[in-house]
Amino acid sequence: MLSLNVRLTLAASLVLVAFLGLTGLALERAFRDAGLAAVQDRLQGQIYTLLAAAELADNGRLSMPDALPDGRLSSPDSGLYARITAADGSVLWQSPSVLGTRIPYPVTGAEGIAAFAPVTAGDG
Repeated sequence: MLSLNVRLTLAASLVLVAFLGLTGLALERAFRDAGLAAVQDRLQGQIYTLLAAAELADNGRLSMPDALPDGRLSSPDSGLYARITAADGSVLWQSPSVLGTRIPYPVTGAEGIAAFAPVTAGDG
């Protein structure tokens, strides 16, 4: 039979390990969620910048400038890609950075709603 002191120390140690483990998991999740929210905010800013740069041509079609607001959108394989689709899913415009890269774009939801989803390019 273990002494009372040893049993109390063992019980306190188990409670402390459980508490620290759960605290670590909660902090990791909070940090991951904050990082994801920051990335989504930056991407939403990119969307607003592209919307500001977009124009309608005389024939009513979407027209994007040759000099895009973010240079990474003009550089192939830069890691920053953009695509604008119509309601029927047809591609109206995609950034020059997409050239030579196969990207499995996610199917978006309702019109006017930004959709964020992690994707891996076809070339890895």
